Amino acid sequence: ASNPSPTSRQPWKPWQLATHRRRSTTCCLGTSSRQAESRCGADVAYAQLESVTALDDYTVAIKLKQPIPSLLGIVANYHGGNIVSKAAAEELGENFKGNPIGTGPFAYDELADGQFLKLTAHEGFFRGAPSVEGVTIRFIPQSSARELAFRNGEIDAFYGTREDRWINRFKGEENAEVDVFQPGELRTLHFNQSIEPFGDIRVRQAIAHALNRDELIAFMGETVAKSNPSPVPGGYLGHDATLEGLPHDLEKAKALLTEAGYPDGFEATVYITERPALLTPMQIIQAQLKKIGVEVKLEVTEHSAWHKAIRDNVSAMVLYGAARFPVADTYLTQFYHSDSTVKTPTAVTNFSHCDAADAQIEAARSEADPAKQLALWAEAQTAIVKEVCSVPLFELLQVWGRSPDLDYGYDLKGALSLGPLINETTTKSE
Repeated sequence: ASNPSPTSRQPWKPWQLATHRRRSTTCCLGTSSRQAESRCGADVAYAQLESVTALDDYTVAIKLKQPIPSLLGIVANYHGGNIVSKAAAEELGENFKGNPIGTGPFAYDELADGQFLKLTAHEGFFRGAPSVEGVTIRFIPQSSARELAFRNGEIDAFYGTREDRWINRFKGEENAEVDVFQPGELRTLHFNQSIEPFGDIRVRQAIAHALNRDELIAFMGETVAKSNPSPVPGGYLGHDATLEGLPHDLEKAKALLTEAGYPDGFEATVYITERPALLTPMQIIQAQLKKIGVEVKLEVTEHSAWHKAIRDNVSAMVLYGAARFPVADTYLTQFYHSDSTVKTPTAVTNFSHCDAADAQIEAARSEADPAKQLALWAEAQTAIVKEVCSVPLFELLQVWGRSPDLDYGYDLKGALSLGPLINETTTKSE
């Protein structure tokens, strides 16, 4: 663990937390930090900033090359928008990541890589000193190990299993509560058109007809899974709620495969993470596609290895779940604009190599008329669905277990960080 200098003991607001005990709360994340992507999605938006000028201690002027709908997302503490000390960043250089300095209610104390991160209360926080003296974040990848640590009183909150069965069971346990909250991460099956036979739209249509969205939702549970056939998650500015995907129809799927030259089906290799929130629905999809003769060979890997594989363009299909800043431009740009295609210099997360809506996405980004902008986003979503670049399936809400002794200090309805934030109002009773 590092031994922070006095400078590094200035406050830092972490991106995603959980909790530990009264004067030190302990929380558990189900993940270690996600491996850095080849290109951060926020880079797309930051590229539109021509200049940022400090006018005084509390005001900056931002000049854009062109309007961007997600401006608020890149100046907030979200996906690259954290404000840090320029002096500290310049002084510490490469060591800054191990001595982070920011403006939040907790300050960096100690890091044991892959084990835990300790934070201490920032007594001089501008909204008042935190009620807890510290927060310990433990990194425990296995869901069963997280539950065991909770039952043993080692942690106060943790990332739960996003299925109704788990929620109902855990709610029945003594001294346990469950929080289910927004945003839902849209589970989408992307078709890699650079790998045959997915370049043939009839094959993509056949797969779409073979998928049974209702079966997937029923298995995950209606408490946590919400149907969404649109390429943009519900609740986002620009989401088109009128879209409908291809209906479940096995005979139509088989006929399309025959027409495409695959009367007996074909084999496809799909990489998938070992994490249940994605592995479980992919296994259900595997069984569904078997009914039309499509044999899906699953390569189950550790999570960071899976992220690398799908960005290396080796998976015939990619089941992905994500929540982004809630504006259609962000989702459409990162997942469906050709500039974001994986294994290209400007890659983000366009796993399907889709280019069906580039013109509408670009036009909407700089459209000043709100009505016209919404219409362009609707056109983009329609074009993507028509081309069957992917099949959006369902949104999966966030699920956390916690001790009733832990009070976040606010009504948890949603968090862009995908987990509860521990702040100066959070309390932990004895």
